[in-house]
Amino acid sequence: MSKTGITRDALSGKGGSDAQKAVLRRLLMRSTIDKAATRFIGFGGISIIVAVLLIFVFLFLEVVPMFVSAEVEPLANGKIQTSEQRLLAVDSDDRGEVLVRLTEENDSLNLALSKFNDLDVTTTSVDLPYESGRQWIYDSVDGWYVNEDHGHIHFGQIKEKEIFQDGERTLAPKFEQVSKGDGFTLAEDADVKLMQFKALSNALALSYAITDDAQNTSYYLQVWKKARSFMSTTATYKTSATYELPVTAEPKAVFIDNQLRWAYAVHESGIDLINVKGKEPKFHSTALFDHKMTSTSMLLGNKSILVGDADGGISQWSLVRDEENNFELARLRRLEHNNAPIIAIKPEDRRRGFYAVDANGKAGVFFTTSERKLAEWDISDLNLNQLHLISSPRSNALIAYDNQKIEIFHVKNEHPEVSFKSMWQKVWYEGYAEPEYIWQSSAATNDFEPKLSLAPLAYGTLKATFYAMLFALPLAICGAIYTAYFMAPAVRKKVKPAIEFMEALPTVILGFLAGIWLAPMVESYLPGVLLSLFMLPVVMVLISFIWTVVLPKNIKALVPDGWEPVLLGPFIALTVYVCFAFSYPLEAAFFGGDAKIWMRDTLGIAYDQRNSLVVGIAMGFAIIPTIFSIAEDAVFAVPKSLTFGSLALGASPWQTLVRVVLPTASPGIFSAVMIGTGRAVGETMIVLMATGSTPIMDMNIFEGFRTLSANIAIEMPEAEVHSTHYRLLFFAAFCLFMFTFLFNTTAEVVRQRLREKYGSL
Repeated sequence: MSKTGITRDALSGKGGSDAQKAVLRRLLMRSTIDKAATRFIGFGGISIIVAVLLIFVFLFLEVVPMFVSAEVEPLANGKIQTSEQRLLAVDSDDRGEVLVRLTEENDSLNLALSKFNDLDVTTTSVDLPYESGRQWIYDSVDGWYVNEDHGHIHFGQIKEKEIFQDGERTLAPKFEQVSKGDGFTLAEDADVKLMQFKALSNALALSYAITDDAQNTSYYLQVWKKARSFMSTTATYKTSATYELPVTAEPKAVFIDNQLRWAYAVHESGIDLINVKGKEPKFHSTALFDHKMTSTSMLLGNKSILVGDADGGISQWSLVRDEENNFELARLRRLEHNNAPIIAIKPEDRRRGFYAVDANGKAGVFFTTSERKLAEWDISDLNLNQLHLISSPRSNALIAYDNQKIEIFHVKNEHPEVSFKSMWQKVWYEGYAEPEYIWQSSAATNDFEPKLSLAPLAYGTLKATFYAMLFALPLAICGAIYTAYFMAPAVRKKVKPAIEFMEALPTVILGFLAGIWLAPMVESYLPGVLLSLFMLPVVMVLISFIWTVVLPKNIKALVPDGWEPVLLGPFIALTVYVCFAFSYPLEAAFFGGDAKIWMRDTLGIAYDQRNSLVVGIAMGFAIIPTIFSIAEDAVFAVPKSLTFGSLALGASPWQTLVRVVLPTASPGIFSAVMIGTGRAVGETMIVLMATGSTPIMDMNIFEGFRTLSANIAIEMPEAEVHSTHYRLLFFAAFCLFMFTFLFNTTAEVVRQRLREKYGSL
C-alpha cells in the first residue's frame, strides 16, 4: 500500500472495475506530480539558501585581508662596503628587488646594484661624474643628493631606467648634476653643517647651520627655484631666498612645507613655527612637547612632522586653524611603540605609514591615520648608533644598515589604512581643525591622505531610509487599510492594480525624474511645496468634516458607499495648485524674495537642490506600492466572520477596525513595513541620481547625503582591484548584507510572535 492508498494489485488489474482503475491512475499521477513539485520547490529553497551563503562567503573572503596584521620576514643580509670606500647612500629600485649602493672612492662616485637575494654579487657597477664633498645628504624619494665641501655645495639627481632585453630586467643608471661649475656657495671657508635637504616639485630646499669663530651658531634655510628654458629640456635652479631662522632653541632638524610658506625648527622641547613667505622670516609660535624629543622626520606630503620621544612614543604634529582662524601646530595623535627612546624614524614614500626603531633595537611599522602598530621585530644586531633606514618605494621592503652591515626585510603590509577607528570613529586628519567623520577615497595629488570613514555613508543610508519611510509609511498603511476595509469593491478593483503597477516602474526612471524635474521644481516653489505638505492634511480633514457633519443626508445619499474618496481628488489637486500659485507672493512677502537665502542667513539652514526632501518623495513613491500591496492583502485577508461578529455585538466600524481587524492583520502589516524598509536601505539609483552624493553627517532635510549602496555604484568602477579602497567597498556591501539579514531575521521573529498572539482571534 502506498501513501495514497493505491495498491499495485489494483493497478495491475487483479481487482476493481475499469472506472476504479482510472481513478486510481489519476490519483497516482497526482501523487507523482505532488512529490516532484515538493522536491523541486525544496531544491529551489535550498538553492536560494546556498546562494545567499555563497554571497556571504565571497564578501567575507574579500573583506578579511583588510584586518590582517603586517608580516615582516628577513630577506637578506651582508656587508655594506669595503674598507676603502666611503658609503654615501643606500636605496632600492621601484619594485623593491634591487639594492642600490652609492659609495665614494678616490674622489669618484660609484653606483653598485645587487639583487636582494644575492647581495654579494654586483650586477651593475658604474663610475659617475661627481664633485667630491665633505658632507652628503641623499633624498631616497626622488634620488636627489647634495654634497658640501668648505661652504660650497653641489646638487644632483640619480635615476634608474628599466631595460628589458631577452626577458631579463636590468637597471641602467642615469646621472644628472644640476649645479654646474663651482656649484652654490653657502659660506666661504666656514664651518657649515648640513641638516635637511628636500626636493620639492618646483624647488630645492636645504637647511644648514653655520658656526663662526666665536662659536656662535646661526641656522639658515635656503631655497632654489626651478627655471626652465624654452631652448632646453633640462631644468636649472637659481637661488630664490636665504633665510636666517629666528629659533628659540638649538634645532635638531628644520623642515619646510610644499608651499614654501612655513618652516619647522624641531628642538628637544618643541617646534618653532616660522613664516618664510615674505622677504624676512617671521617667528609665529612654539608648540611644546610633553616628552623629550629624540628623533624626528617629515611625513609624506610635508604637512605633518613625526616626533619620536624618550618614552617610546611617536607623535604626529600638523598645522591646524584655531577658533580665530589662525594657524597653530597641534598634536593629532600619539602612537606607542615601547618604553625605550625612539632613535630612528623613516616614513614610507607613498603612504602615511612609517618605520620606527627604539634604543633596544625593536623596529615597528605604523600607520598614522588608522593609528595602528602593525608589526614589531628585532634589529639589535646592527650598530644602533650608526643606524639608517630606507623604505622601498612600494613599501614592500625595509633596508636597515649601519657602517658595516646591511639587513633587508620583506614587508607584507597591504592594508594599513584600515582600523575600527578609521572606519567608525572620528579621525583627526591633516588640515582639519578637529577630528571628523570624512569619506574621501581619492584626490588629484599623490600625497593625498585617504579618508575612509564609513560612518557618513551609514548615516546617509539611515537618513535616506528615514525620510523615505516618513513619506511613504503613513500613505501606504492608511491607504491599504482604507482600500481593504472601507472602499467599495468596484473602486478597489481599480485602485489596487493601479498602485501595484507603480511598483513596475524602474527606479532609474524615478531617479532621473527626481533629479531632472522634481529637484528644480522643489527649489523654485519651495514655500509652495512646504505649504502644500501642511495644507493637504488640513484640507482633507476639513472636507471629511463637512461631508460627515455639515452636508444633509439627501446629498450624501447621491454618492454610493465606498466612493467618497473619489470626491477628494479635485480638492487635493486644487489645494496643490493654490499652494504653488501663492509660492512666489509668500516668498516675496515673508522671505525677502528668496526662501533659501533667508533660511541660510536667519536659521543657519543650508539648501542644496538635490536634497533629502527630494529623495524622500521619490523613494517614497518607489516603496509605497510594496508596503501598500502587502498590507492591503493582510487587512483584506482578515476573515469576514470576525468583522461581522464584532459589528453584530454592537461595535462600530472604527472599533472593529482597531480592536479586531488591525490586530489580526498586524503580522502582515509588520512584514510590509519591514520589506519596505529593506527596500529603502538597499535603494541605489534614486539616491544616486537625486542627491548630491555628498558624504556628510547632517540631518538637515534640505541637504544631500551619500548612502553605502550609492557609494559602491559610484566608486567601484574606479577602484583598483584588491586595493584597500576596493576591499572597503566590499566591506560596505558586507555591512548592507548583514544589516538586511539581521533586520529581516528580527522582523520574522516579531511577525511570528504577533501571529501566535493574534492567531486565535
